[in-house]
Amino acid sequence: MTPRRLLILVTTVTAVMTLTGCVPEPAPTPTPTGFASEEEAFAAAEETYRAYIDATNARNAGKKSDPTSYLMGEALDSDREVRQLLKETGRSFEGKFVITGFKPVEAQQIDAATSLSAVVCMDSSDVLVVDEDGNDVTPEGDIAVYALSVEFTAVDDELRISQSESSSETC
Repeated sequence: MTPRRLLILVTTVTAVMTLTGCVPEPAPTPTPTGFASEEEAFAAAEETYRAYIDATNARNAGKKSDPTSYLMGEALDSDREVRQLLKETGRSFEGKFVITGFKPVEAQQIDAATSLSAVVCMDSSDVLVVDEDGNDVTPEGDIAVYALSVEFTAVDDELRISQSESSSETC
């Protein structure tokens, strides 16, 4: 190999190595959920649900708290119905609901809307239904640990709980 061809080869290899080392890595391509990854989307959904339960527990403890700010659609309607029924019957909740598990199920993008579904395992063994006099009127045979099928919808860059119903999943 002539010195000139060797110089061209070394220069080319050095240039290629230098350029590939200087090229920035491409930005992550957003997933169909609008988040950087499905893991990020489900982490945000779990954070939303945990904040909702914290706000619910605070409201049940008589503190100023508005868990409805995490709700929309059917979930919001259901919360209002339960609150109205409790008010009409003079009953309330005492104790804390605890999330014992969060299992991602599906993430999808329909038009411009992001939708996530998950199974949330709840433990209400510390929760009592009490009457106006503070008497325990919790229904007998009440299931303390149960699964909920929960739907989340993105609204203005935040996730809201749009539906929550009993699930046949085991916790």
